[in-house]
Amino acid sequence: MSLSPCSGSFGDSIIQATILVVDSNPHHWAIVRSILEALPLSLYYAQSGEEAEDLARSIGFDLVLMDPCLGAQDGDACAVRLRTLLCGPRYATILAFTSDPEGAGAAPVYDGSLIKPFTVLSLTEGVLLGLAAMRAARRAARLDAETVEVGAAVC
Repeated sequence: MSLSPCSGSFGDSIIQATILVVDSNPHHWAIVRSILEALPLSLYYAQSGEEAEDLARSIGFDLVLMDPCLGAQDGDACAVRLRTLLCGPRYATILAFTSDPEGAGAAPVYDGSLIKPFTVLSLTEGVLLGLAAMRAARRAARLDAETVEVGAAVC
């Protein structure tokens, strides 16, 4: 799935959105918070893959900003595990949140990428596009589930 601007307003995309920032550098958390705090978002932070997975088991995230380089841990592997938790009707967009523009989002688990250092505009736009992609994926999952239910009723 590629992230591309869509027509219409993004206003509805951010209402009640819940975002997980997975980064081993708390300084990045502070920057994200300072930029996004004006928007109606719930922000959660995880410093490790294990912490991110624990949060994802109990909270329905809409968007995950995942640093593929989590120190000794592999952020790509964590993103794969998160994808199994955040799929179908619980689908969350997962963006590579990286300072490596060459390898950004190289793993197929990512829906796109946000390159550090980011600007207010690039972070805000990335979040809004990520939320729009999440909503489209959830709509498609609901349509697929309805199609299966209709087919089952006919059999």
